[in-house]
Amino acid sequence: MLKASGKIAQIPANRQPIVRPFWLARPWLLPGVLILAGALFLYWGLRATRRRSAGKTTKRAGVKTWIKPVAWIVAGCAAVFIGLAVGCILTKIGNKKPVLALSQSELDDQLQQFKLIDTDGQPFADAALNERENDKQLGAFNFSLALPLVTRLAHLGWGFGPSIQALGLHSSFDCGDAPVSVYKIYSSALAAFPRSRKVLFQKLNMPDDSWKKRSDVDIPLKRSIEIFVPNVCPIDMDTTGTWPYGRRPEDQVATRFLSLFLDMDQTIAGKKCNIETLSDPALWASAPIEPKVPPNPLKNDKEFLKEFPYLAEPWP
Repeated sequence: MLKASGKIAQIPANRQPIVRPFWLARPWLLPGVLILAGALFLYWGLRATRRRSAGKTTKRAGVKTWIKPVAWIVAGCAAVFIGLAVGCILTKIGNKKPVLALSQSELDDQLQQFKLIDTDGQPFADAALNERENDKQLGAFNFSLALPLVTRLAHLGWGFGPSIQALGLHSSFDCGDAPVSVYKIYSSALAAFPRSRKVLFQKLNMPDDSWKKRSDVDIPLKRSIEIFVPNVCPIDMDTTGTWPYGRRPEDQVATRFLSLFLDMDQTIAGKKCNIETLSDPALWASAPIEPKVPPNPLKNDKEFLKEFPYLAEPWP
């Protein structure tokens, strides 16, 4: 049997290169429209101001006659400022053309020997959110998947939300009073967002402060949208590197991913819900379910090694 490396040449190279979003390929198009609109607003506002100063309009309205020109001027300044800011941001992002966006002819001799099979930066980004679809293998450059992330989280929310509520907890996903999981797929992010907005933007509480290496550094809590876009797994060196600030071998990321659907504003046993709540044996002991065990094992059968390769020695 051929080794996997020997099979690479036999896999058809029929995948199209990743095409960057239209607005990233032309980073100053949208900002240009905003700046042009702002310039027109300024022109209309200044022109109306000069006419009023010259007394060419009626004086019956007094101060009210100045409100509309000033509003045009303020709107114009705001549009120009926003256009410049958006232009700078899009230019910074657009200039970083990823390898995945290069055509075969743009790759050097070494890279032409490789084929894109799979990419997975953040745990569960590929399997749970992207369903391992080939066209969503974008690596870190997955900004165009922000809207599909909304619809996918809404689909998962209908599955996990009712189950979380059945445990006596509150879900960050708005599934109403659904007693059981519902199979529902959204085609529009606008329809999905009202139900999944808290899943996306709530701060994910940590169980305690043991994840911080330094008490004098203010480390903000993560939000779901920040974890999965871009699709990378960065390590914060001011922390222990535990998920979502990295990835330690002992992290039960599956359980922590499920905690995204917990309402982090709610409390249980006098303690706010956090990414480890669903790993708490006390929660499952009081839950109205059988068997009374966490969804994933709390630890391995054998301890990790303290040095590379860190994985435990195999059983004899």
